[in-house]
Amino acid sequence: MIKIFQFRQIFIKSKILLIIILFHYFFCSVLDAYEIKGIVCQPDNKPCSNTLVWLVHSIQGVAKTEVNKDGQFVFSNYPLGEVTIIARDNNKNLGGCSFILMQDESQVVINLYNGVQQKLRVLNPNLIPISGAYIRRLWIGDKFWIPSEDVAELGYGWLRSDDNGEIVLAGMPPGGFIRVLISHVEFTDTYMPFIPVSEKKSMDIILKKGTLVRGRVVKEGKSIKDAFIVALQKGANRERLILPAKTDTEGLYRLRLDKGEYRVFATHPDFPNTLPKDISILAEEQEEIVLDFVFENPLHIQGLVQLIDGEPCKLAKVAIKEENGVEDFVFTNEKGEYFLKSSSKKVKIKIIPPPGYITENLPEIPIDFQNEDKISVPPIRVKKLPEIFGKVVFSDEKECDKVFIRTKNLQFPFYTLTDNEGKFQVLFNMVPDVNPVEFVAEHALRFVKNEFSVDVYNKNNEPLNIVLNSYEPNQEKFVNEDANTKLSHLLDIAAPKIQCRSWFNYKGGKDALQEMEGKVVLILFWGGFDTTLRGKMYVEEMRALFDLYKGISDVAFLSIHDGASNEDEVENYIKEFSITFPVGIDTEQANTFNDYSIDLIPQFVLIDKRGVLRYTDLENRTVELIKVLRRTTF
Repeated sequence: MIKIFQFRQIFIKSKILLIIILFHYFFCSVLDAYEIKGIVCQPDNKPCSNTLVWLVHSIQGVAKTEVNKDGQFVFSNYPLGEVTIIARDNNKNLGGCSFILMQDESQVVINLYNGVQQKLRVLNPNLIPISGAYIRRLWIGDKFWIPSEDVAELGYGWLRSDDNGEIVLAGMPPGGFIRVLISHVEFTDTYMPFIPVSEKKSMDIILKKGTLVRGRVVKEGKSIKDAFIVALQKGANRERLILPAKTDTEGLYRLRLDKGEYRVFATHPDFPNTLPKDISILAEEQEEIVLDFVFENPLHIQGLVQLIDGEPCKLAKVAIKEENGVEDFVFTNEKGEYFLKSSSKKVKIKIIPPPGYITENLPEIPIDFQNEDKISVPPIRVKKLPEIFGKVVFSDEKECDKVFIRTKNLQFPFYTLTDNEGKFQVLFNMVPDVNPVEFVAEHALRFVKNEFSVDVYNKNNEPLNIVLNSYEPNQEKFVNEDANTKLSHLLDIAAPKIQCRSWFNYKGGKDALQEMEGKVVLILFWGGFDTTLRGKMYVEEMRALFDLYKGISDVAFLSIHDGASNEDEVENYIKEFSITFPVGIDTEQANTFNDYSIDLIPQFVLIDKRGVLRYTDLENRTVELIKVLRRTTF
């Protein structure tokens, strides 16, 4: 869940680590070369002239060109990898896109927009302006990103704070949002995951001193240049990535880390990753920590991933876990080949196929080098993910519609509904993280359900027949260990009034909750800036439930968006997530969030027909509790 009203912390996307590992791997591979052709257009769709274009490639780094008189540009001889293209004209209007380069691209279109200025002010903990801070990474919404320190020397220019601590960003998307990672030699890198673009408002960013971590990286006593030092901050649910530091010609590095628990290791394309080292930083500032790393001689693993017909499977992820705790991964190239380096004699590798595919057999393979220094793994074949489909019936074998089907044991659930004949279909895009996959099928109106499981590695093409059976609902207030109990003081009393300054997909009056008296009301508190999988999961569940209860007159749905976002931003989120349920924007003073004691999002609350707030712990039982409140008279 995301903490709000203070600093909205969203994990830096793992694509930063992906870029490092892609480089680590592809550096050693011979790949096909592709060409990228495109055109840059003005906001009125006319071709641009006098426009610079930068290409950021996950393997080959950064390059620059200029469009011709027709607005066209070309980049040649680039291998498979992640690509970002950035365009900027003489008026500093920006445009860009990001994609995975897997073939020649001849129709890339970059549309510039009439940008505005966004001012940032960088301060120390005593609110004194800091000069010399610079932006390392700049994300333009979710569209593309700019590695500012990499393109600075290629004509883009440095984005540094002046003596007043001010950074002026030109060409920012009006009505949109940006993300920035700000760095300074005397402070920790600071990531701001959501800055609404406003020409009239400056955003203050406070840097923390942090703790200096420094050291040297060597191989057989010799300094290693251009090694990356990766620090993963340990969290409750996952490890968070901090942008890596890089060693200089003497193998030296330095970075500053905030308070927390970290796992730190060194990576380089020529060697296996070093043994990770765990450190604890217990105070905001403490004495410096010295961590030296030594690269070992590599042991080599190579293999091939193929489709069922024998064709190569490219972009399959091959992960390695060593007995000493070192982890790494690579991707197969155009020939389906992969090459891994290990420092341990005993390892396990796991094959994670590209979207839509699954390995023919279980994907984890143990490897023991014994006295060898190179192992060739037999070819591994992948097939299309099986389609899970079937029919849901009542115990008397009558067809039943309005059945809600969800996964039970996946980290992030999958939702679907039956059609009018009780038929359903589940199509996973990626290999599920557990097997077998457990499902719950539950009727929207009757207290009947069934739990079933599917072995995705051995699924045949036969339809499933799911029979719903009666059950007694659990009406306890709290059943999940990680439930947010801060809202417990609101239980069993009249729900606070909802105050929103704007509404989408809703044509009622100002007092939405009062108008819904006589209905069970599910409310989602959320924010479109929450790009975590958990945040998206709640939106997906809300959307499925909204469809499930269409036509049921005594069940209603509302969602309240954080009031810090403006109307244009929220409207963009609604379009991006294809939301059709009602969305209200909280007041700028956050009246509704405050009245409901919401300091974590996403959050569901469930209100009965008399307007009394009955449940806040709904995870894995939302449909069950909606049915309870439909039938219960308090």
